[in-house]
Amino acid sequence: MRFNYSLPFSTQLLYNKQIIKKGAKNIFTGFINIVMNIHCNSNIYFGANKLNYSPKVLKRNDKTGEYKAEKVSMVEIDLDNPNDIKVMKELGEKWDNYNLMENMADEAENFANGEDLSDGYRFFAVTAQKEGFENLNPEDILSFCEVESFEDIGNAHIEYIQTNAESANMHSPKYKRCGSAMLDGLKYYYSYIHLNSLTSAVKFYERNRFRPISKVNKYHMYWEKGR
Repeated sequence: MRFNYSLPFSTQLLYNKQIIKKGAKNIFTGFINIVMNIHCNSNIYFGANKLNYSPKVLKRNDKTGEYKAEKVSMVEIDLDNPNDIKVMKELGEKWDNYNLMENMADEAENFANGEDLSDGYRFFAVTAQKEGFENLNPEDILSFCEVESFEDIGNAHIEYIQTNAESANMHSPKYKRCGSAMLDGLKYYYSYIHLNSLTSAVKFYERNRFRPISKVNKYHMYWEKGR
């Protein structure tokens, strides 16, 4: 509060009330401007959301050829961000084995366009990228996953999971454990995970502590926290 010592005390009180009233009005006006600015720019895209859990992969030392554990980032794809969808479509063209990434990209695009929209479906990526997730770099993405999430009971069904083409096809890729890192992240957030495995992936899931749900169908597998 400011005082003008050239004014009488009674006038001073009125003077200060006017200042307070004017200040409050300016604060209110500023708040309204912020709200209106957000409303008028509701098409702002925030990009992929980095999750708290940081899984570990094995990264190759270019000089020695040895692998060492390294933390990477796990992000959730923002279906309202056109760049995230664009990255998925690009990976769908590059990771052509089994067409799993292409299927995920097509479904994400359909959901983004409001077709067959389901709030239960979520898309995750494990990436070597450390910052700037509003602009995902497809070259840094190590694995991708789509899950149907039943968050009220802590369960998830893995629809698709795929690692990048290099780690899948090369004998000595730059990164190993890309798929396992994705599963580690999902295990951090869910208590129970189930899936239908490809024949070629059963051993991979067994190494990550997944078990057949029944003896009748060894491809229908699950993981449960604490077991």
